[in-house]
Amino acid sequence: MSESTCMLPACDRPTYSRRLCRGCYCAAQRRIKAGRHTWAELVKWGLAGETKPRIHNPMSVALEQKAGGGE
Repeated sequence: MSESTCMLPACDRPTYSRRLCRGCYCAAQRRIKAGRHTWAELVKWGLAGETKPRIHNPMSVALEQKAGGGE
């Protein structure tokens, strides 16, 4: 298994998010939205990857600074 394929052993599709392919991610997301599990549980069980910090573009950073009062 490489970093560019789904982390689940039975799946070899390209990753989409949280080290899962789009199909596995959507299946997990449906269960989370239904209240059956949380992302923290899936990560703990080795069924999903941690989130990566969001990279903000310069406009996002400037808008956050204005909203927070920092100039």
